[in-house]
Amino acid sequence: MFIAGPKHSDKAIAFSHDGRFMAICIRRDCTDHLDIFTTKDWRLLQTFPTNLEDLVDIAWLKKDTAIVCWDNPSASYRVSVYSPTGEEMST
Repeated sequence: MFIAGPKHSDKAIAFSHDGRFMAICIRRDCTDHLDIFTTKDWRLLQTFPTNLEDLVDIAWLKKDTAIVCWDNPSASYRVSVYSPTGEEMST
């Protein structure tokens, strides 16, 4: 599997607690996006833009129902929560 344009080489990648999904931050068209893959066959399931200026890192919530993303503190103090389908649940 090849992932084009990951934002970071050492962070902004997270696996769901059950190991079934991987989320990774991709920088595309000057905007940070989240790509969601299934680990069964590494197929891209979802891709969506975030509302963050400079996404620093991500983590799955404990029950794998959402992904929390946070901005670089020098850019803003924003934290956003997204469903795996791309719905912004909270900022």
